[in-house]
Amino acid sequence: MAELKPFINIGPSEMLKDELEYLGWSQEDFAGIIGMSLKAVNELLTNKTAVTI
Repeated sequence: MAELKPFINIGPSEMLKDELEYLGWSQEDFAGIIGMSLKAVNELLTNKTAVTI
């Protein structure tokens, strides 16, 4: 029988953090680029608010 491995759900905030790190952007840079407040971006990246359309 194959060994079962737990599923790890990676949310959008984790992917955004990885992309920001790869690009060398700070939260301030990202907030300015997408036209959101720094507080809103921080809440997105810390999973305190949901990503919506």
